[in-house]
Amino acid sequence: LLNQFLSPFFNQRQDMWGGSSQNRFRLLKEVILAMQGAVSKSMPIIVKINTQDATPGDGITLEMAIEYAAWLKDLGVAALEIASGTLLYSNMQMWRGKVPTREIIRSLPWWKKPLAWFSLKALERQDTGFVEGWNLKDAAAIKAQVPGIPIITVGGMRTLAQMESAVSKGLTDCIGMCRPFLREPNLVIKFADSRSQKALCENCNRCLGAAANLWPVGCYFNGIPKGKGKAADREQ
Repeated sequence: LLNQFLSPFFNQRQDMWGGSSQNRFRLLKEVILAMQGAVSKSMPIIVKINTQDATPGDGITLEMAIEYAAWLKDLGVAALEIASGTLLYSNMQMWRGKVPTREIIRSLPWWKKPLAWFSLKALERQDTGFVEGWNLKDAAAIKAQVPGIPIITVGGMRTLAQMESAVSKGLTDCIGMCRPFLREPNLVIKFADSRSQKALCENCNRCLGAAANLWPVGCYFNGIPKGKGKAADREQ
């Protein structure tokens, strides 16, 4: 919702909540101010910001994200996490890697399955190949244009060497990961102990398919354990 208000593609309002960058930013600003008034000053407030909407019409761009980032800095936000894409239009470009076709199909009612199958198969043929650190370039641009606020980069960070390089070169301040921790909750400890140089996550994205089925959050690289998700299946 907050991203939709920030985006000129989604936000078609012409009142005080839309029509200009300042007005589109107003809702996020009010939310942050309310949060700051409700928590102690020692509580960090971090904002995840989108740099590329990937919508058919004009949406959020890197230049717009840089403008928003500057305003967020002025509001006293503790850090910014840089991401990209929207669920409705970016599809697998938000996550990259394999399309969990079978898992998503399983989550749908029978009358939706045929069309969904063809749609997902078409999506498999699109360029959704995994690219390590696909948001790093935009994160570096924001960091250069809006100095003084810590930048967290998320999006396919998998190898320790690339993470260390990105931080040492000043492209970002922190690394954000999600899927790798589903398979290896102790990944950071393994990095620190030199027991690993790369996350084992293979970007099969079955964890996303699991979410569509209301199965417990976890790594499903080896498939769905016997009995997993039966209650959720009954609810469907």
